[in-house]
Amino acid sequence: MSRPTYGRPTAEERAKIEGALRVGQILTNLQGWLLLNELERAEANVRELLARKEERRATDSPDSPDSLVHTVLLHVSERLRAKEGPFLRFEDVSIDKDWANDPAVHLTAVLRDTPTRHPGHPATQCDQIRIAVRESFRQAGIDLFPHVRYRQESDQPDDADEGEVDA
Repeated sequence: MSRPTYGRPTAEERAKIEGALRVGQILTNLQGWLLLNELERAEANVRELLARKEERRATDSPDSPDSLVHTVLLHVSERLRAKEGPFLRFEDVSIDKDWANDPAVHLTAVLRDTPTRHPGHPATQCDQIRIAVRESFRQAGIDLFPHVRYRQESDQPDDADEGEVDA
């Protein structure tokens, strides 16, 4: 009976070990290559998403109000006028930045003139208009904060029809 020797491996054993090491190295290299390839694809996807986001940001210039904002304001106008309240229309709509440099929509709500015996409009009616605009923006996914100013119809200049959002 022969006893196993624990000395140096034979040439045949060395060849098997070297082959296994080469296979292991190839597998390690292949795994590394696959991981690198996956990371490169993920990086390309992120770059594409960032490019799309920049494209959208560039098309939403502060000089021209976004059509979604106008569409939402038209629906809000219709709902508010149906309530027979003081609301008439929105004017001077502009997409810009607010004091904190956050994206915002600045607009003016034109209200009916009040009778002289009831000066001003109750704050609750103005709050209802502001809340209706904010809620409608939120539901439409518009990530702009609406800053609503109020003025009465008689305070309008003669060319008040410019910049109106009215149905």
